[in-house]
Order: sequence, then C-alpha cells, then structure tokens
Amino acid sequence: MPAPFAPDYASYNWTGSPSNFSLSTDPVLGGDSRVENVNKWFQPGDQAYILVASAMVMVMVPGLGFLYSGLARRKSALSMIWACMASMSVISFQWYFWGYSLAFSPTATNGFIGNLHDFGLMATLATPSPGSPLLSDLLYAFYQLQFCAVTAAIVMGAVAERGRLLPALVFIFFWATLVYCPITCWIWNPNGWAFKYGVMDYAGGGPVEIVSGLSALAYSLVLGRRQERMMINFRPHNVSLILLVKYWMGIDDSMDVFAEHGVAGIVGLLFNALFGSDAIVGLDGVNVGAKNPTTGTAVGGWIIHNYRQLYIQLAYIVATAAYTFVVSALIAYAINIIPGLKLRASEQAELLGMDDDQLGEFAYDYVEVRRDYLAWTPQKNDQVQDANVSRANIYGCGEHSGMFSNPGQETKSQPISSPTPSKSSSQTNLRDVTAVPSVVGAPDHPSAEHGETVEAVDVELSEKPR
Repeated sequence: MPAPFAPDYASYNWTGSPSNFSLSTDPVLGGDSRVENVNKWFQPGDQAYILVASAMVMVMVPGLGFLYSGLARRKSALSMIWACMASMSVISFQWYFWGYSLAFSPTATNGFIGNLHDFGLMATLATPSPGSPLLSDLLYAFYQLQFCAVTAAIVMGAVAERGRLLPALVFIFFWATLVYCPITCWIWNPNGWAFKYGVMDYAGGGPVEIVSGLSALAYSLVLGRRQERMMINFRPHNVSLILLVKYWMGIDDSMDVFAEHGVAGIVGLLFNALFGSDAIVGLDGVNVGAKNPTTGTAVGGWIIHNYRQLYIQLAYIVATAAYTFVVSALIAYAINIIPGLKLRASEQAELLGMDDDQLGEFAYDYVEVRRDYLAWTPQKNDQVQDANVSRANIYGCGEHSGMFSNPGQETKSQPISSPTPSKSSSQTNLRDVTAVPSVVGAPDHPSAEHGETVEAVDVELSEKPR
C-alpha cells in the first residue's frame, strides 16, 4: 500500500505529483476507493476552497440570465434567462463528454488542442490535476467547467430578441469544442504553446473575455441587426434586475458583449505586459521565484524591465481574437444553412417577442394576455420618429383607453388635431383591421410601455383606406 500523504507534499511550493502516488489500483478511473482512501493524497482545505470557488462562479450563469432579462424588453425577458441556463446544460454535457480532455489532456503534445486521454473523465478520480498536483483531476474538471459555462452564457447575449434558441444551443456545443477548448489548451494546459511561450493570463483574459466578446460579435454579424422600427423608444424592461446583478452579485455586464468583454480582455492582457511584477505573482505562495519557461527570465512586464513581454502578449491577443472570430463565424454560417436550424426568428416572431415564439410562455402573464403588440410597434413602412405622430398613437394608448376609465364615468378630453394615417402604414401586411384609432387628448407620455396608468383618452374611429 502507498504511504500516507507526507507533510512535505502538502506544501504549496511542491511542483510535482507526490513521489509515492500510484494508480495501480484502477488506472482507468484514476484510483479505486474500494481498496484505498483516494483522499489521502489531497488536503481537505484545498478541496473545500475549490468547491466554494466553483459554486461562486456557477452563480454567475443565472446572474447573467437575470441581467440579460432585465436589459431586454418584457416580451423577451423569459427567453434570455432560459438561454443562459440551457447553455449551461449543453456545456455540462460537452465538458464531461470530451471538452475537459480536449482542453487539459496531459498527454497531448501538439500545443494546440488536447486528445481524448480523459474522454468521459476517465482516469481523473484521484489523479493530480494539470492545474495543481494539490487538487484531484476530477475536482479541477468541475472547477474549469464553470468558466466554460459562464463564457457560453455571456455569448448567449448575442441572441437577444431575434435569435432562435435551439440553433443557438447547437452553436454553443460546437463553439465549445472548436473555439473554447483549443484556446483554453493554449494557455492553461502546461503543454499549450501560449503557456510555454510565457503568456501572462491567469484569470481568463483570453479564454473567457476575448473569446466571449469575439464569439458574440461573430454570431451577431451572422444573425443580423434587430429591426430598426423595433428599436424606437427601446428601454430595458426591468432596471431592478440590472442593479441586483450588478451590485449584489458583482456582475457588471450588458448585452453589448464585445465592448464589455472583448475590449476588456484585450486591455487587461496588455496591462499585464506593462505592470505585471514577479513580486505580485509570488504572493500566492505557489509561484515564488517563477520564471518564464521559454526565456528563463522573471515573470513580469515593463515595470521590471521585461520589455519582451509586450510582444508576447500582443501575439497571444491577435492569435486568440483572430481564431475566435473566424471559427465562430464559420460555425454560425454552417448551422444557419442547415434546414430547420436557421439562426434568426421571423419578423412576426420578433414582433410577438421571443418568449411567445420560442417558449410559448411569458415572464409576466398578467400583462401579456392583454397586450396588443401590433399597436405598440410602429408599422413597417411608417416614417421613423415622425414628429406629427403622437406617442399615444405609437404606443397604442387609444386602443386600450377603456382600461383607464371606470364604467359609467365620463372621461375628460382636451381636443387636439388627430394625425392622419399615412398611406404607407395602411399597406402593411402585419395587421388587417378596418378601423384605426385617432387619439384625442392623449398624453405625450410613454408610460403605457410598462403598463402604468395614464390619463383617460377619447377615441374617434375613422375608416382605414384599403
């Protein structure tokens, strides 16, 4: 039987597998708990810390869902939460199936992508992980899963209010396989080319930030812009969710994914080249006296006179950004041409909202069942921001004026000139009605978008030309 876990192996300065570590009991699983205590190789405190850290990163996925939901309009609020949570389900399967092996396989030597040595998480139960010999491979796989999941959830912001959900999930599976796993192998696998080249990227400036930003940008370009007329008077439907996630959960993000993540990752990596210092790196107790594996110089940037680090960081940034954008765009284009997997929803679906079209459910049933989307959205051929069209017409207050007055009570009106329906708006194929409201005395206030009470209005019906 192997000797117990010796105290010197528990030191954070230990840089290799314990000398008496053995997989002879079950090399396929990475240890056999039926014949030995596989936990004796690792410290409980280290394992508990990584479990807590994993849980904290996991919470960011529903946090992003709530944030994206609050930033979207009410009719697409539920679909954004669903998209983020569903992407985590897809990533969990992909990661345990072959994702972890492609990113962290210890036997791959090409420096670009791993092999299937750990396929299905074989030989990971009690094997020392590539991240640290003080952690088991299985626990490290769970920890790294959370980073892949949160990166995928960030990318899902690109589907907001116009993207179909099933094709987006298909995209996420192949994106994780062909984009996230290779780039993670580059920088976080000891056999990766960026790791050996001496790139300073410990917190995911490349695999998380640049990858999510450029992937979302590529997906958005393939998906196309939202309808311009849909963007008139656009406002987030729930600011409280935005503030909740931003200040309580510590996530400061928006659906402008490239600006928030892609640019942030690039700037952060460049700052490492300028202000990185071996004195700071060594504070973790593990990297005391760490050296660049290629040059043998101290780990740091310009602040310690390591001017070469800037070129290393720039090469890594360009390689990561270019590879991510090109491969993500190719995956999106390929999925988009497959019958039944068209990425973008129809124009009518955009009008109704992704909640109704993709899920058949609403985030706010008590509002949606009485809502007339056709009245709340400018017509296809209407002139955008026409000064002669009152906001009451734009928001359809007149069509719901009965909601704002008590039965049997007369409403007050202040007659004003009624806008004449344009010829172009009457020719739209989005709705077919015989009469449109001409609003008299409607307030110039957009509060109807949120279902708030507005001043009662009188309505005169005029025949709509056909």
